[in-house]
Amino acid sequence: MKNIILITVFGLLISNLFSQSYEIIDNDTVNRLDINGLKHGKWITFIDGLKKVENYNNNRLNGKSQLFDDKKVLQEITHKNGLRNGNYIEYTSSDTINILSYKNDSLIWEKTFWTDNKIHSMTHYVNDIPHGIQILYNYNGSINTERIWNKGNIEQVKTYYDNGKLNNEFYSKPNTIDIYYYKTGKIKQKKTDFEIIDYNKKGKITNVEKLKPDILNGNDTIKGFCNKERILKKGKKNYYIVQPFYNGVEHGTTKVFYPKGSIYFEGYSEYGRCKRMIYYYKSGVIKSIIEIDINDTMHTKNYNKKGILIKEYDFNYKKNMF
Repeated sequence: MKNIILITVFGLLISNLFSQSYEIIDNDTVNRLDINGLKHGKWITFIDGLKKVENYNNNRLNGKSQLFDDKKVLQEITHKNGLRNGNYIEYTSSDTINILSYKNDSLIWEKTFWTDNKIHSMTHYVNDIPHGIQILYNYNGSINTERIWNKGNIEQVKTYYDNGKLNNEFYSKPNTIDIYYYKTGKIKQKKTDFEIIDYNKKGKITNVEKLKPDILNGNDTIKGFCNKERILKKGKKNYYIVQPFYNGVEHGTTKVFYPKGSIYFEGYSEYGRCKRMIYYYKSGVIKSIIEIDINDTMHTKNYNKKGILIKEYDFNYKKNMF
């Protein structure tokens, strides 16, 4: 009899230790706090109509965590002793699935897939910044873009036509070189820090344009932040362009001006990736705004000359190439 009483008392003590408070949701005991206010076991919370399911051990996330809407899983990730370990999976509202792989809370690689499991992109990381190769694929599986990163800085970029031949290749070291090709494989344009050379389809030079770099740090090569100033000829008219660069990669706000000096275009890039473009009427009123998200979807708004929105649409130029 004494043994039964002792076991019962001990059981109550253990129950009180680990279940100072709890909730019952869907016939499941969840959201347990011990006497020290530490979380244990499964936790279910609701945020803005979304359901979050997490698992804790001594107030640290441990195991799989998931975020749901009323139909499906939106996100899931695995933790070990409070640190992200394994894959973080995000099911986006567009046509892609994002997977980020972590080890001890440090990002190792990122992959994006179309919803039918065809790969869309792959990026390697060191210390949570891009380092090494990054590849972007077309929907048919062919390579669209290859980038080489060095501790967050782009050193090399190659883009390809749908026939597999080079469209463009860019090198940031030792000096910036940017080469565009015709589909035949012949050079169309070659850009360096100091000149732009255009070629026709037969390989003959048709135009040479000298550039005037504004080297902010006083070096004779473009390192750190700097601006490039040049003239763009469209027919008989000259458009003035100012492009900001960081370590040879376009970074910041590019501005293009009409021949008479009013703003024609503004484009914002981050380390070579275009994020936003704005076109203007000659009066200075915005003509269109284009926002480009991580999945290369272009969110476009068009305005009339009075600044009134007349059209709004989304377009993924890479997916719609084929």
